[in-house]
Amino acid sequence: MKYSIFVLTVLLCLNSISFVAVRLFGKISGELTLIRSASPAREGEGVVMHYFIGDPEDKRFISLISQELRGGITFVERAKAGWKPEATADLVASDIITHNYKPKIITFGVGDQVARHLESEIRALGVIAIMPCSNPNFLRFPIRIWLSCFSVILSSVCIALGWFSPMVSINSRGNIYSLALYADLCFAMAYNFPPETYTQTLGLILEEKSCRFNSRYAEQFFGPARKIYLKKEYSLSKKKNDQAFLEAYRALMKQLA
Repeated sequence: MKYSIFVLTVLLCLNSISFVAVRLFGKISGELTLIRSASPAREGEGVVMHYFIGDPEDKRFISLISQELRGGITFVERAKAGWKPEATADLVASDIITHNYKPKIITFGVGDQVARHLESEIRALGVIAIMPCSNPNFLRFPIRIWLSCFSVILSSVCIALGWFSPMVSINSRGNIYSLALYADLCFAMAYNFPPETYTQTLGLILEEKSCRFNSRYAEQFFGPARKIYLKKEYSLSKKKNDQAFLEAYRALMKQLA
């Protein structure tokens, strides 16, 4: 009996240690899903490729605007084992360089942290950020404090569960995440400070009045980027808000034309 308990304890410790080691030193980047391919407008030119970086439910936004996009479309998937914005940026950058794409980036929420890394690595980007959470200052102070505590608790639970944490599912705002992925997203919103690069960000869609995001800070951070405001809080995970986001996107494109 004592031997069985000892073996079980060792296995659980190895489970947690190996999980932490991979998350600390491995590149957890997810994968790229090609939704629509495209050909170059002229021979010898690079293909325009739009990369969408957000939650699974944000794929609906792609279907809303796909007819208005020229070029290919790729959705940047997140791994169940976790999420690192810098590793995700490396994945996207590698795809851009390999295929000689002309990249256009559309980000949602905390996914904009990937664009901050990309702007420091790739030239000639065109970024559109939708309700970005580029660093913790984009959150309102009470949300930031709560998330700082909550993310540490979640990360601790993930360490205790080890490789079982990617198997546990959490439903949040219409999206299904593994516990490991959800913990990483919360931790990134609460603690990550990616490079403060914004010169290739062309436009933003922000909430005029939000209990979650600090739109005034976003205005200052992105400086000259064009901005469109939603008059109230919306969630992309709800179909009833599709028209509001579509109208906001079209209005932003009209400003950038």
